[in-house]
Amino acid sequence: MDGASFLFNCYLPMENKETTEIDAIMIHHSGIYVFESKNYGGWIFGNERNAWWTQSLLGEGYSAQKERFYNPVWQNRTHIKYLRKKLGLFDGKIYSVIVFSDRCEFKDVTIFSDDVILTQQFQLAASIQKYTNKTIFNQEIINKYYDLLYPYTQLTEEQKQEHIKNLQERMNLRRLQQNKVCPRCGSKLVLRVAKKGALAGHEFYGCSNYPKCRYTENKK
Repeated sequence: MDGASFLFNCYLPMENKETTEIDAIMIHHSGIYVFESKNYGGWIFGNERNAWWTQSLLGEGYSAQKERFYNPVWQNRTHIKYLRKKLGLFDGKIYSVIVFSDRCEFKDVTIFSDDVILTQQFQLAASIQKYTNKTIFNQEIINKYYDLLYPYTQLTEEQKQEHIKNLQERMNLRRLQQNKVCPRCGSKLVLRVAKKGALAGHEFYGCSNYPKCRYTENKK
């Protein structure tokens, strides 16, 4: 897009001395667009409020092979959290763009947030275009943000391998946490994100039997 600056594979530091990798960032006069790319085929099922989405592929004998993957909206929300911290940008102006392969089909995917753009590669430009008709950043600010973020795209191969190792450990922990059980009613605990109040944006565990059971616990 005209006047846009792009950064790819940007590794931002987190509080625990680990890093979070952003696939691509576009800094534009209309805002900052943070891209999370998913190279999945088959049918895609998901809800912005659920921790896990599902990929369904047609297997042998026409049986469906289903694979779960971590909610890409939540994944990109983590990226944006640390991007905001690095830029000191704590209000709007940042869009989460989730880009799936053209090999997949959205069968039942629900997005609630106005700042989340869910699309496929062939629709990407058109999906973003409708957000770009306003001016928020001038060229000086665009250059400032680019210069601030560019060093985080220049990691050594050793640093990248360490990032991959830490990422795999975090994903394994998330899968283990999905087996948590409610101590009140015995139903499954599911990972959720607070939408309102002082803890908005924070992850917590809530009973899957809600609203009959309202048990919650903080994510450790």
